[in-house]
Amino acid sequence: MRQLPGAVGGSVSVVLAGLIERAVAAGAAEPAWVVVEDPGGEWVRTVAAAPAEERSRGILAASSEAGLVAAVRLGVGGALWLPPSLAGMGAALEAAAAPPAMRVRPDAWLADLVAPPGESFVAVSWVHRPFWRCQLGEPAMATLLVVLAEALGVLPALLPWPALVMPPGRTSAEVEEVWRKLTGERRVATEGLELVACTRREGHCGVVTMAMQSLVELVAPASDPTAWGFPGPVHELPSGRRVGWWSPAETEHAVSRPEWQAAPVELSEEGFRWRLRSRDGSEGWVDDVLGPPPGTGVAIRIPGWIVGELTAGGPCGLFVERLATLALRLGLPLWVPNLRPGSLQFLLRLPGTLWVDGPAVPDGA
Repeated sequence: MRQLPGAVGGSVSVVLAGLIERAVAAGAAEPAWVVVEDPGGEWVRTVAAAPAEERSRGILAASSEAGLVAAVRLGVGGALWLPPSLAGMGAALEAAAAPPAMRVRPDAWLADLVAPPGESFVAVSWVHRPFWRCQLGEPAMATLLVVLAEALGVLPALLPWPALVMPPGRTSAEVEEVWRKLTGERRVATEGLELVACTRREGHCGVVTMAMQSLVELVAPASDPTAWGFPGPVHELPSGRRVGWWSPAETEHAVSRPEWQAAPVELSEEGFRWRLRSRDGSEGWVDDVLGPPPGTGVAIRIPGWIVGELTAGGPCGLFVERLATLALRLGLPLWVPNLRPGSLQFLLRLPGTLWVDGPAVPDGA
């Protein structure tokens, strides 16, 4: 184990080294490294230079919510608050030792094998991409596109966005049928896929250039969330009762159910502003936040992308714990979207009232 450059050093480094030594002597696995969040952000540049697999075995000693958010984006495996404690270090070491979640990465080189110069190809991406990038996160979106490629028997030619490049020949209906099946099996919410026809021009970058240009210029019609099973239920913890519904866009169901329905209506600083509408005509709002909320809505909501790996001792776990404590102090529910079944027990240990949606929540009726 080593301490990466960018740590503040001094007594903090000595304490961290001592805690790791004690935890390892008690049977914990040694991390790849430990780094301390510094005010100038040098730790981010240092960690970003490390290989992804190594980052998943590293630990951040954090001093802010922003540091934890950056650690989630970087794929850092473990985290603990400053000042450090033995209990916090133990949890961080356990999280860093856990097998990392599978993450696929763009491979533009494969795209050149999809279509010879002058021939057509198809770029496939998510309908309503800006919303789903915030709700699920690009790693989850990319992983599903690679699973789609496997199901269709095509190369996993994945581009940043994310988008899958594949040969022509499949109709939109055929691709949608496969997509519904695989997302249904995994209980992943979606509004479907966009298939954009492209033609490769001459030159060794033709496929990538045309695919990205076509995706950027695409003006897609508004989707129909009801065709994909929306609205979805939102339940309260620890009671388990259903308190509302959510949808990626406002629908007619917004006033037809006894509970409120929420939908994103505009961008906010860290995601979207959600409007909650009830059948009696009353409205409230909630902003996605990645720290203390700038105003007081009816709840505190975190973007769904950050909840992908919600475990004790991980940067996401520490972040959600901090916001749960803040929400309790403000007397507000904490809304945790996109919740996986494996993270439910972790949330049940948190204080206060929580709202949850996602694969861990029973389907509504």
